[in-house]
Amino acid sequence: MRSFAAILCFALMIAYAITTPRRRARAATTTVTADAGDVTVKPESLDFGKQVIGTVSKAQRVTVTNSGSAKVYVNSVAVGGDDWQQFSVTSDTCTGSTLDPQKSCIIDVVCTPAKQGSIKTVLSITNSASPQTVTLSGNGINSVDVPPSSLRF
Repeated sequence: MRSFAAILCFALMIAYAITTPRRRARAATTTVTADAGDVTVKPESLDFGKQVIGTVSKAQRVTVTNSGSAKVYVNSVAVGGDDWQQFSVTSDTCTGSTLDPQKSCIIDVVCTPAKQGSIKTVLSITNSASPQTVTLSGNGINSVDVPPSSLRF
């Protein structure tokens, strides 16, 4: 008796499913328009020129500006690439900061060549708008290649 009742119940469910008009699901559409932040970085490259091997250069500054209409969060600032060990960030007011529209932060970078010849790497700025990069370059020279300064008496 149990199996007959189960079969009858199953048959009724199928009959109901076949004869009942189906409702069409309505797709929910949501449009979200958000102001995007827009980040500009100046300058786009830093050239440290000729620098004596093992000596620290004068710092050069990169300015990161939120030129958009929404806040921008700066996640990180990092030096990376082939010669990354020869460049370092000495000051960074950007990492972990939220830039309001038209506001800026700064990053100072130095070069300390460890080898003779051309060196090049990239400063990467990760943020909530769009990642930015600044090319860093220099030229390591031996101290004997530096001309003596003019002496005045």
